[in-house]
Amino acid sequence: MNIKEELSLVEDIRILIPIEDVISKYVKLEKTGKNYVGLCPFHDEKTPSFTVSKQIFHCFGCHKGGNVFKFLMEYHNTSMTEALRILLDHLAEDIAVLSGKLSPKLELMKLHSKKIAKIVTSD
Repeated sequence: MNIKEELSLVEDIRILIPIEDVISKYVKLEKTGKNYVGLCPFHDEKTPSFTVSKQIFHCFGCHKGGNVFKFLMEYHNTSMTEALRILLDHLAEDIAVLSGKLSPKLELMKLHSKKIAKIVTSD
């Protein structure tokens, strides 16, 4: 797999997996309209300033923000490759939960998880 294909796969995964599903494993999120809000995991606060919407997160307190990979990299203080490994673990959990339901999304998730595994183990 060349770098262009790897980048395309990473983008497909970013779009496929709802960011709120991943972040909610780390932060208690509450739905408010179209957005999700919660206490920022990157600094102490009493009033929620952390927002998740349209596949991005942003904290209005500390101004950190980005996509699901940036969140995992910041939260775990790690590299992009390790963030992919973490996301692969989350994807495996989701596949296990959805395994009783056959759907195109599940099949796509399975296919992408195999491709990601190949990328992150090639380091």
